[in-house]
Amino acid sequence: MMTTRIWFNVPLSCGQFRPGGLNNNPGSGTVSIGKTHITQSTSRDGVANCLALLRDREDAAGLVVDIVGGDDPIELALEATIRKREPSWIG
Repeated sequence: MMTTRIWFNVPLSCGQFRPGGLNNNPGSGTVSIGKTHITQSTSRDGVANCLALLRDREDAAGLVVDIVGGDDPIELALEATIRKREPSWIG
């Protein structure tokens, strides 16, 4: 089995983007973003979709964005996380 890695040099405005466990399932269009659990993996499709949406979001500057599998539509979950400006971790 051959593994292919593709790296993109895409600047993100958020401080950190931290996906949980990844799977190869087709994207469902739903995730959980923000203060999340780590029990559900998310598809690489979902992570790529979220990254594409974050790319031009200057209002996400400095946020730590955690993403795992969930039931929230990606665009709505990302919008709510950015609007709340709530950090994903407690430190």
